[in-house]
Amino acid sequence: LEFLLENETKMNSHRFSWNMPVYILWGRHDQLIPIATAEGIIRDYHIPESRVFIFENAAHAVNVEHPADFVKVVRIIMEH
Repeated sequence: LEFLLENETKMNSHRFSWNMPVYILWGRHDQLIPIATAEGIIRDYHIPESRVFIFENAAHAVNVEHPADFVKVVRIIMEH
């Protein structure tokens, strides 16, 4: 976490090159990494809406807070 905070500008300006489909699974109420970060990633990398899963009643640990729903989404992803 310290590294990320100390290198925030560098990390925010870095452009990743992903050679595979990217899926976003995010908790709407994440206070560690806010939803605005997810929205920026989605926008900047043109992530299709079909690959974005926002968990409305979750924070940072979606897989722990809503394990059954998380597994459902992972299964949907695995089918593609």
